[in-house]
Amino acid sequence: MTTFNTYVINLDSQKKRYEVQEKKLNEVGIYPTRISGYRFKEIENSELQKHFVQTTPLLKPRSAIGCTYSHIQALKHFLKNDSNEFALILEDDAFPIFNDINFLKLKLS
Repeated sequence: MTTFNTYVINLDSQKKRYEVQEKKLNEVGIYPTRISGYRFKEIENSELQKHFVQTTPLLKPRSAIGCTYSHIQALKHFLKNDSNEFALILEDDAFPIFNDINFLKLKLS
């Protein structure tokens, strides 16, 4: 059966959202690691220049840039710290629609 870790992106100012989601994920056998999310204003200018093309029309809303950067950071964390082949990366508003982690593992096998 497939093994993977789960990471949840969550803003530091909204930890209660993570606590609610974590409880629901635990009920189905998922024990996530919290990854701090970023707002646009929290991203260093050098990081913006490194990861984003200023003329990309889909990334004009600052919230989309913050969200995308948060996913990049979660992916970097996974690649640096996780020995599994893949990971499940969620935002803090994603809830399971299955009752047991084994359902998801079977789908991924």
